[in-house]
Amino acid sequence: MTATQLRPGSVRRVLAVLILALLFRPAAQAIVVIGSGDPTHNTTAPTGGLAGSGWQWQGVWAGLAGTAIAPDFLITAAHVGGGVGGGFSYRDKVYVAVASYLAPDADLRLWRVAGTLPDFAPRYTGTSELNKGAVVFGFGGPRGDIVTAAAGAGKKLKGWTWSNRDGSLRWGTNTVAAIFAANGADTTTRGGSVGGDLLACTFDSAAGNEEATVTDGDSGGGVFLLDGGKWKLAGIIRAVEGKFRLTATDGDFSAALFDKGGYYEFNGTAWTLNPTRIIDTPTAFYATRTAGSNAWINDVMAGSVAAESSLTVESSDAPEGPFAADTEVQLDVPAARFVAPLSRNARYYRLVPAGLNFTGAAVENGNLILKLSN
Repeated sequence: MTATQLRPGSVRRVLAVLILALLFRPAAQAIVVIGSGDPTHNTTAPTGGLAGSGWQWQGVWAGLAGTAIAPDFLITAAHVGGGVGGGFSYRDKVYVAVASYLAPDADLRLWRVAGTLPDFAPRYTGTSELNKGAVVFGFGGPRGDIVTAAAGAGKKLKGWTWSNRDGSLRWGTNTVAAIFAANGADTTTRGGSVGGDLLACTFDSAAGNEEATVTDGDSGGGVFLLDGGKWKLAGIIRAVEGKFRLTATDGDFSAALFDKGGYYEFNGTAWTLNPTRIIDTPTAFYATRTAGSNAWINDVMAGSVAAESSLTVESSDAPEGPFAADTEVQLDVPAARFVAPLSRNARYYRLVPAGLNFTGAAVENGNLILKLSN
């Protein structure tokens, strides 16, 4: 997915345009930092004052990032995709997704996994994200070639092109510059209207060497804030401002710019020129504000929200079928197994959706235990 970045002053000037233009933004991609082009930079956990700031709760879901937030749940951006039966790679183990829950008004999806995750992130539940420092995580590539000022405007460095994602987890820092409602305007990132509150973070050249924005491959990554001495999940990367043109009719190029002045950008209806100013006009990235969905998240975890889709068992009295959903078979999520009564005729079982197999079977207390791979 692609996001956009803006600092407090810049955000206030262009927020109205950005809300409209967000509808047309690409999905977010790789972490790019101001201070280093080294592809290995920030590919290990942060240390010092940023130790424990979220790296330890990031896993791989559908090739992108997911964050563990409960013993059997992860959260990511809905547009990342994936499916029931997919695996969440977390701390050198793979956990099978058994159910999916789509947020009704935000680009968020919860996945329930079989087994028990060894640790998970606390969630930020306050309303004071504005101007707080953040640590952001994502998978993707390092920064690409330099981008200088548009023709006729000198050779001032403006930023860097996006590079190909390389699957490495990276981190960077930023500051929450604005909070605003998407108002259901984005119909591109989730296959339907998406609202929810967004956290906007700008890519400022004067904010320090670890100042970061996102590019291809960072969607679904966590944004963490320090609250009460603890790092807490406050956002999920959703989109970035990254498509530009030299003229209104040139082809597009993707870049992480800390100054987009002199380049054309799509405003929702047409490609328009960003004026060149003495002060940089930074791009911004956006993260879905998780505090705005806390009630829904709590309801899902309490079992009061029906799953959008779930891993189920079908059975038949013949190996060739026909198979039908078996309502007597119960899923034991923490133990990563299905429990089927033995007090009936011989049955043949299969998992739905297809592609995932049972890894073992045993008899226990008068039940057939069908073990899942996790």
